[in-house]
Amino acid sequence: MADVRHNGWTSLGAEVLRLPGLVVLNASDNAIESLGEGEAGRVLGNGACSGDAVLNPQGRNNTASAVSAQFHQITIHAPPLPAPNPHPPGVTPQHLGVLNLSFNRLTCLPSALGTSPVLQQLYLAHNQLNDLPRSFAVLPMVDLFLSENEFEKVPTAVLAMTQLAKLSMACCKLKEVPDALGGVATLK
Repeated sequence: MADVRHNGWTSLGAEVLRLPGLVVLNASDNAIESLGEGEAGRVLGNGACSGDAVLNPQGRNNTASAVSAQFHQITIHAPPLPAPNPHPPGVTPQHLGVLNLSFNRLTCLPSALGTSPVLQQLYLAHNQLNDLPRSFAVLPMVDLFLSENEFEKVPTAVLAMTQLAKLSMACCKLKEVPDALGGVATLK
């Protein structure tokens, strides 16, 4: 167990998430804005929010770009993007069962976190989240706390969680509760 509450951290580094045998991590009440950043501040895996460029492990931008001047055009070519990986690269805590990131400044989460094989309790209350990565649908999630965030709808990933027993989305900006939420048979 690691309890790193109240330290004023702005990011939770990959080295912490990769601690061998780490089962419980409480990093609540910091100022965390990003997860899984390496030493150079680059996000490992797909940790960028929608619309942001994603860096590959070598730190290069995987998008071709063109810069135009008034009479000159320079084109920089990058290698083509590989086929989508069903197991996103990046930080995947192998033993982490409980993760508390409440009372931080998170706006998005890395997709690779959704491939954590034993993550059952996730506390994300009091952040700035408005969606969860679709990869979270396969988590063996039992308790999910999303209260006090920017959600306007229940994330699609939540509707597919087959072991979810507790869901808290109090004080979000929900406009409706989807009928599909009734299909999550394990909710109590």
